[in-house]
Amino acid sequence: MTAAPDILRSEREALRLLFEPLRPLVGFDAVAAVLCFEKQDYPLLFTTGAVDQGFAEALADDLVDSVRRFSGDSHAGCARGPLQIVPLARDKTPTGPAWKGPALSSLDAPLIVKGRVMGLVRVIAAGENAFEGEKSTLVYAAAHQASSLLESRDEARADEKERSQSLVDGLEDGVIVLGRDMRPLLLNKAAKKLLDAYWGRGATSLEQTPLAALAQQALEQGGDAVEQEFVIGEDSQRRLSVRATLLDEAGGEGGILLVLRDVTEEHLMQERLLQSEKMASVGQLVSGVAHELNNPLTGVTGFAQLLLARDLDAQTRRDVETIYGEAQRAAKIVENLLAFARRRKAQKGLVDLNALLERVLELRSYDLRVKNIDLELDLDPRLPRTMADPDQIQQVFFNIITNAEHSMLSARGKGKLRVRSRADKGFVRLTFADDGVGIPPENVRRVFDPFFTTKEGGQGTGLGLTISYGIIDEHGGRIRVESRPGKGAAFTVELPIVSGPELPAPEPETPHAAPVEVSRRILVVDDEESILTLLTDVLTGDGHRVDRARNGDEAAALLAKYAYDLLITDIKMPGMSGQALYRHVKEMDSELAKNTVFITGDTVSAETRTFLQRIDNPCLPKPFSIGDVRKVVRQILGEGS
Repeated sequence: MTAAPDILRSEREALRLLFEPLRPLVGFDAVAAVLCFEKQDYPLLFTTGAVDQGFAEALADDLVDSVRRFSGDSHAGCARGPLQIVPLARDKTPTGPAWKGPALSSLDAPLIVKGRVMGLVRVIAAGENAFEGEKSTLVYAAAHQASSLLESRDEARADEKERSQSLVDGLEDGVIVLGRDMRPLLLNKAAKKLLDAYWGRGATSLEQTPLAALAQQALEQGGDAVEQEFVIGEDSQRRLSVRATLLDEAGGEGGILLVLRDVTEEHLMQERLLQSEKMASVGQLVSGVAHELNNPLTGVTGFAQLLLARDLDAQTRRDVETIYGEAQRAAKIVENLLAFARRRKAQKGLVDLNALLERVLELRSYDLRVKNIDLELDLDPRLPRTMADPDQIQQVFFNIITNAEHSMLSARGKGKLRVRSRADKGFVRLTFADDGVGIPPENVRRVFDPFFTTKEGGQGTGLGLTISYGIIDEHGGRIRVESRPGKGAAFTVELPIVSGPELPAPEPETPHAAPVEVSRRILVVDDEESILTLLTDVLTGDGHRVDRARNGDEAAALLAKYAYDLLITDIKMPGMSGQALYRHVKEMDSELAKNTVFITGDTVSAETRTFLQRIDNPCLPKPFSIGDVRKVVRQILGEGS
């Protein structure tokens, strides 16, 4: 049999308080009643004496049948609940089992609530014709009073429930109040939404969810709250935190309070914080490594360019071109390292993300087509524009599409890439879904980690998605992935919709400036011999007179002897640094300070960035090209020639 609901306790107590003082006036020995709640007819027996259980159960069955006769079978679909025997206070003439004898009087009166038969009251006494005249009138009056009491209590409960429902519906957390029978007494909108989201629509019966066991644990445990976090689905990132607490009321008849909170976003924020901390620590390492690599790369690429400008035989030219190409490849890796360390601040302006996406896909369309990868576009034509750096966002698109391509080709040599754009709740959302090999659950949360890759050696550095994560994070958005092994992966990029100014039109590209016609005296300062030699060869080849210094102290000594038209100096050097040298020059020759060009392999460190932001002088990041050197020299010296 189904356990009696908590509400029956209060109604049972109300009937007891009503009929107990009536007993001396009417002279009954017992009162039996039936109350209906939630399609269950619950029999009650109020008595002062002991009672045979078999007789009591038979009486309960007869009571339920009587209710159905009174109600015109409107209770025919109700199940019979368990019998409850309630003791009444004894008077001076205590009664015992005698009232159950063959000479027995009883009188039935219906309980009417809002025009519906809610139940029945039966008074029982030993002997015949015990309820005649005024006694029967008193019984019917008591039944009418009980009906009014039950109706008023029902209305009060409905009002209280409506007020409580209105209050809890305004809460963001899900709130469920259960009776001790585990039936929901209160369920707010947030709770319904969370139950639907996590366990399917209509899951308002907690028996269909793991919450029932948690509530039962809270009930058995008593006063201490029980808390548990649920992760829904093997590949899902959704997380639900549930706290179950026992509600104590007078007599210990309280229910159970469940508070449901979707903590998915909190976990994502924690992961983003950890990811940012990882990127910050690895970024410091990357900064130093990139600086050390950029110095030799500047020499390799620079001297390769000088050689290619000469008259070489075909074989030698091919060899030098190979050296130059491989050096550029290495420089690209370093550039990615610096991008990972956020070398360049985003140059944001209003952009059409659909247009950026189409531009990337146009560049990749031929390659995708020849590799048997179908492209399915579903772009919202009304997608709002937002503030973003077009170059950085296109880099993110390139990285995601390239990863999808590798995944699909490794799965079965072909595939389908679905690209979708939508605007929702202040964000632009772009989704890239492939049907490749997918990502194992243990790797889903690692794909954005620096240097993490599942590709074979030489096919990837493990920085593409890390760089993409940093770019989107810097834009105030987020990037996430959902995947199941063998079912492909879906990367989603979300960017906030932000209004702002248009990007300035790009300046038209011009060929590298020719050497200036007037010879000038130039001082070059760098602690790398290869870079000193490279710059000296380039500038002397252009007709300038060049002096060299390996650090700031040597440069200061030369500056004390000679007058220079241009100073080119590295920023980081042993002894006197480029910054200290610049301050020294500024004090002794303000014109030369204006004509100072900085070169550096470290544009990542905060110290270098702060220094470069304070001054107006040009800076050539290593590895620079010969054309870059000639262009900046022309800009500074050519204006005066």
